[in-house]
Amino acid sequence: MAIVNVTIAHDIHGNIVSISRAGKGVSGRNIGAIVSVKDGQSVFNADVEEENIDNLIHTSRVDIRKKSIVSF
Repeated sequence: MAIVNVTIAHDIHGNIVSISRAGKGVSGRNIGAIVSVKDGQSVFNADVEEENIDNLIHTSRVDIRKKSIVSF
């Protein structure tokens, strides 16, 4: 189980809107990701288990005060 860094976009209630993970390009170079959000949305970075990325949007939300991911 690998820990990876993701960028999470969420609304003012902490509902996850999208999750982005930078990919790998040419050997030794990382491809950055730019995340664009709408009014009332914010982003933050978090380290998560790679195998859990697909489920986060359906099982979790953002605790805005703590800037952390919590299950619901």
